[in-house]
Amino acid sequence: MNLFNQKQLIINRNKAAANFKNFNFLKLELSNILLEHLDYAKGEFPLTLDLGSHTGEVANILTKHPKVKEVVSLDFAKNMLIFDTTSNMKVLAHLTNLPFLDNTFNLVCSVFSLHSYNNFSEILKEVIRVLKKDGLFLLSIPCFGNLSTLNNVLLESELATTNQFSNRIHPFLDIKTIGNFASNAGFVSIITNKEEITIMYKSLHNLLKDFRGMGENNILLNKSTNLLSMKFWHKFTEIMEKHKNPENNHYPVKIEVCNLIAWKG
Repeated sequence: MNLFNQKQLIINRNKAAANFKNFNFLKLELSNILLEHLDYAKGEFPLTLDLGSHTGEVANILTKHPKVKEVVSLDFAKNMLIFDTTSNMKVLAHLTNLPFLDNTFNLVCSVFSLHSYNNFSEILKEVIRVLKKDGLFLLSIPCFGNLSTLNNVLLESELATTNQFSNRIHPFLDIKTIGNFASNAGFVSIITNKEEITIMYKSLHNLLKDFRGMGENNILLNKSTNLLSMKFWHKFTEIMEKHKNPENNHYPVKIEVCNLIAWKG
């Protein structure tokens, strides 16, 4: 079942690329958390694939790690690769059809990139195909519960002002399903864990600006095309006010992330 408009995803990413380094704080935070697992992994990783590389945030960290040698950055948005000043080896390709031979990489990493693809299970099959025997896969992906408060407020606001609702934030896989997909793809020694990151926003304008800056606009195929009225935005603001942190008068936005560590047997 296709949920996402993949063409629009590429358009959004290409538009965001030029200024992505001004909005990459979440990608950097998740990258640092995930790549700590390399410190406990045995052996070295002569050749690594950064899957969904954006502008090289993961590659920049990997190239400084003593266990990692060469890194290939792959993204589906051409402009992201253009503005990647870290990677020497850059590849433009879809994630479901990786242009590499079987058993090529010792390590595949993906941070904040696979959550808007229709064929998540097919991507995992491609990852295990291009990994060498005993290769390691590190994944960080927004999961079920992500942006739940924001989603509930959007739904409540639309119901109150139009007596109907539409999906404004796309659904996310839960941690168990992510682990099951990895197992079905053939991965072994699978470990999953969740991270919760709270971002404090001074204004709702800044929140929406960050979504656009990250290229995370709504790409649902069945999204409403109706323009949101001022009445809606007044109601949205009114309800969001109830969720403000009284200590700093900021809006807390919770990001739920699943980390997956898995090996190719």
